[in-house]
Amino acid sequence: MLGKILKDGECGDALVASNIFGPGTFLYDALNASKYGASPLVSIAGPGASQIERLLKALDQATSNSPRALATAAASSVPLLGAVFPAQKAE
Repeated sequence: MLGKILKDGECGDALVASNIFGPGTFLYDALNASKYGASPLVSIAGPGASQIERLLKALDQATSNSPRALATAAASSVPLLGAVFPAQKAE
């Protein structure tokens, strides 16, 4: 496995995933948050802020004639409901 990681050039990701930086790892994650569609400040603020941001984005999309985004965000906010009806990503 280590050989594959080094061969693929993911040594830096493996190093960070090992949590070698301790509590400072969240700063690395915050700097890379834009890769995953989140803002750095929201990723530092935690999961509650992330959920609020997702709902606000869905509300914005709902006001521009896309109510399905709001329904999906609201359903995924309810515990267990998001697991019962998992979201299908369009590719």
